[in-house]
Amino acid sequence: METLSIEEVKWDDLSDGKLGIAQSVINSMDSGTIRFLRFKPGAIYPMHHHPDRFEWVYVVEGTMETEIEGEKSIMKKGEFRSFPVMVKHSLKAGKNGSTVIICSLICRNRKASEP
Repeated sequence: METLSIEEVKWDDLSDGKLGIAQSVINSMDSGTIRFLRFKPGAIYPMHHHPDRFEWVYVVEGTMETEIEGEKSIMKKGEFRSFPVMVKHSLKAGKNGSTVIICSLICRNRKASEP
């Protein structure tokens, strides 16, 4: 099994750097992905939902404001949150930025049109 340090991660800008978010895909497979996201201070991953996957977020560094269907809360280093299928959510980094691990798992038995 490979050990990976966050200092060794190679970062790629999302949206050509327009969002202020970089990512590193750690593992990508048919069933889902695991990736690091590094947010500049105040950077926002816009409101969205996933019709076919669950998503989990773990804060490695900094703070992260999450919004889930209109309800906002602050996540701190070491905290974990889940985002169910079809639930609208967004992420916003705190004043010092944030690094998170995001794991998404595809739900194969679910139709995209199901709530």
